[in-house]
Amino acid sequence: MFEATGLTPEIHVEPTSTELLITPALLNRWFAPATDTQPTYATHLGKVLSETEITKVHKGFNRLLNQTVKWEGAIAFVHAHR
Repeated sequence: MFEATGLTPEIHVEPTSTELLITPALLNRWFAPATDTQPTYATHLGKVLSETEITKVHKGFNRLLNQTVKWEGAIAFVHAHR
């Protein structure tokens, strides 16, 4: 993609970590039916998991209700130059 425009990309990935309280409202938002403009966490899981597997993930999070967990992720910083 970048090369076609004459740009060379540099990518730096920064790990992130935060404390996340698992609440009923959070799980309702994550596992609610998606809308045309707002996919949910379950929508994204559905790209690689079956409905049965998504249900298992949901039940696993339900066991963590009202607990604080360490939530890890990453942010990719992309810099393109000539």
